[in-house]
Amino acid sequence: MAILEAGMSYQAISGNSKDSQLLETRLFNIQDIARFFCINPVLLGDLSHSSYSTIEASLLEFVTHTLYPYITLMENELTRKLIKPSEKNLYVDLDDNFILKSDKTSQANYLNTLVAGGIMTRNEAREQLGLNPMEGGDELVVPYTNLEQNTIGAKKEDDKTTGTGSDSTPAADTDKNNE
Repeated sequence: MAILEAGMSYQAISGNSKDSQLLETRLFNIQDIARFFCINPVLLGDLSHSSYSTIEASLLEFVTHTLYPYITLMENELTRKLIKPSEKNLYVDLDDNFILKSDKTSQANYLNTLVAGGIMTRNEAREQLGLNPMEGGDELVVPYTNLEQNTIGAKKEDDKTTGTGSDSTPAADTDKNNE
């Protein structure tokens, strides 16, 4: 029950059934278009079933399932049309790193893993981030091991001459002394 003051009248604020059916049809159209183009409805503005994590996952899904097949097709076509069959060691590789730059946490974990594994130098990682090189950053580093930083890629012959190879351990030396 409502009390209305002088001259006021009550009007319902609900929509009629035709208007609500029109809204449902519009929502279905968005989903239908998204289904046709193989993209997530969130990318067309349908935020009815989304959250922030869903939106980020939707963008990654869009890149993986929609853009990468087209990027691969373009790379293959450009390789086929621009490179002679005699040049088998050449191919076209489009740089798709810019697409994944929106997910900073994944990018940081990826680069950290490559640098920590000795696959990439710190300056190569900095270059991918658009940063200037740093002094001493061109050396491969494998942390948390018994290797020195500068011995990555060194020949095994150096180990034999210095006696620091894997055959020479302190435990093996003490066993020889006790006999």
